[in-house]
Amino acid sequence: MAKKKTTKKTPKKSKNFLLSFLLKHRKPVSLAILTIIFLVLAIGALFPPKLDSTDTKIKRNGTSKLESKTSNSSNPNNPTATKSSDDTKSTSSSVQNSSSGTSAPTQSTISPVFTVTNATISADSACYATDGSSGYPFYHTFKFNGSITANAAGVVTYKWQPNPPSLQLNHSLNFTGPGTLPVSTTLQLSIPNWQTDYTYGSMQLKIFTPNSKLSNTASVTLDNNPGNIHPCP
Repeated sequence: MAKKKTTKKTPKKSKNFLLSFLLKHRKPVSLAILTIIFLVLAIGALFPPKLDSTDTKIKRNGTSKLESKTSNSSNPNNPTATKSSDDTKSTSSSVQNSSSGTSAPTQSTISPVFTVTNATISADSACYATDGSSGYPFYHTFKFNGSITANAAGVVTYKWQPNPPSLQLNHSLNFTGPGTLPVSTTLQLSIPNWQTDYTYGSMQLKIFTPNSKLSNTASVTLDNNPGNIHPCP
């Protein structure tokens, strides 16, 4: 009888060999993939791609044109550059005028601080003499005229200071601008009897606002002729 040939069956390779390999060696494979990615990025950073010659020419041509325009605009002998400069100046001037509404003055004007610069007074008669015929006590009223000068518009507050002292009220003076305004007041002196030779008096002007200031002192004398001493000429 003929013997049957026996053939060994070779086991078929599993289709899932690659998957099982990856699952079995997943850590080394992941590390290898990350290493490859890192190397690719590093090489790209160290060796960037070179620009095409066409792009380089275009960029060079654009730069040369820009430099040419800049040199022409900065050349004072170039009429085109002069016209461009004039247009730029007129444009900036128009923008400035439109933003401010009016052209700015060349010099700034500062208003002066309101101040009384001077105050003076004088008596209409520095001395008055009586002959005693009108009897005693004898009274005479002296008039004082003064002036106050200010450098701007404002209100001045002042008061008269007589001697002998008497109660005086504050007065105000309205200035509409720089200038001088007049003021006036009176002072009454008396001689009580024929034995009194004379009586002295005076007046002064004191400014309170806008600044403190004193005028000169105007003195007056009431003379009694029947007396022994006569200060009045």
